[in-house]
Amino acid sequence: MNEAKAFLNRLRSSSGFSKRGFSFIEVMATLVLIGIILAPLFRMMLIGKKGVLQGKEFLIVANLSREKIEELNVIPLSHVKNDFDNFKDIYKDCMITEFKDADKIPARFYEVFSDIWTDEDRLKYESIYEKFQAHYLEVYGQDYLTYPEEFGRYRRLVMVDEEYSENKRLMKKASVHIYAREKGDKPVFTLMDYVIE
Repeated sequence: MNEAKAFLNRLRSSSGFSKRGFSFIEVMATLVLIGIILAPLFRMMLIGKKGVLQGKEFLIVANLSREKIEELNVIPLSHVKNDFDNFKDIYKDCMITEFKDADKIPARFYEVFSDIWTDEDRLKYESIYEKFQAHYLEVYGQDYLTYPEEFGRYRRLVMVDEEYSENKRLMKKASVHIYAREKGDKPVFTLMDYVIE
């Protein structure tokens, strides 16, 4: 047994191994080096996450715009109108303060209107939704399907201008504006396209 201890002691002294631990300065220097190496990686991860979220939002608003343009391309040209002209009557005789005069004043209408309805919106404004659904069926010729809750933060509006081509053919320039409720009254995305009969 003593021979084994003596052998281990000789091995330790010959390999430079000792029982001495790390000093506080050595530990701190190691931590600082690790921090210097990891800080840029952590920053890259945060930037990457932000980019993914922005990309997701762009994809949603672009698809909402394209979806509306496709709907406008399959309905009769006479139904391609501003949302105010197609849907102002959903606010007629409405007793809810936030929709007051939205059926008479276009600027007021465009402050409150959206054709993106979620189940939560449908339950909150049931009478308005029923009118909207009836008008939607009349204009687009199909039943309206509500959107998932994550779309509730967006509003979508359609503005239409009539123009004539060189050969006097009527064209309608449709502008689809997407607003994010938390980003104020400026659209976060706009898509324009011509609708021709």
